[in-house]
Amino acid sequence: MPNPTVLKQCQDALRELGLPIPVSVAHADETTGQQIFGLWNALGQELYEKFRWKELEKSFSFDTVLDQAAYPLPADWAGPIDQTEWDRTNHWSLIGQATPQQWQTLQSGIVALGPRLRYRYVDSNIEIFPTPTTVGGAFTPYALNFMYYANGWVIAEDGSTAQEAVSDNARSVFNNRLMVNGIKVKLWEIKGFDTVALRNDYDWSFNQAMSRNQGAPRLSLSPRVSPIFSGPWNVSDGNWNTGPTGP
Repeated sequence: MPNPTVLKQCQDALRELGLPIPVSVAHADETTGQQIFGLWNALGQELYEKFRWKELEKSFSFDTVLDQAAYPLPADWAGPIDQTEWDRTNHWSLIGQATPQQWQTLQSGIVALGPRLRYRYVDSNIEIFPTPTTVGGAFTPYALNFMYYANGWVIAEDGSTAQEAVSDNARSVFNNRLMVNGIKVKLWEIKGFDTVALRNDYDWSFNQAMSRNQGAPRLSLSPRVSPIFSGPWNVSDGNWNTGPTGP
């Protein structure tokens, strides 16, 4: 179920504070409406910066091109999700990201190349090494994929994403009660009123939204890597008939 619109969340916050309810906040002609619309955007930006929300995780795929080492990142790129870079053609992960020292070694030193690609993020590109080239006179592109954090926490009316709302009907990806409680705190703070109770409500909403947003792995006090091959370590104890043992 989609979150309520900017207008609905701002109206709910004002209603709970006992203040007049505007019919528009994006195009308000009075101070409170204009102010609360700006605070809604400020709150959303703060929440975006404060935690890596699951709703902002995206996947990106591209194919390598002959003699091309750098490939542009998605337009809404905000940062990588570590260890998600994979070569789906050969079904193995990319090696990286390379430090500046490692990249200089790859570019300038005498190195032995294995079958796996190295990578690094630089400016608005992802660079891979070695540069794709022909093998045996033929070129086969690699299908590469990685996951990343997007910066579009606002969902516009047409479904596109942005970093700021410009209309009453835009929505955020964040929890509805978190947004309403956050707006109330910000509005009361900027007017110089006591915000202890409102701050407690907001902190509770944030902690609840954060804890429920992503799952967590089960941790072991004695972790061991499970072998992937058959052997004594993963065969049940017993007496097994393995066939004739002699002539």
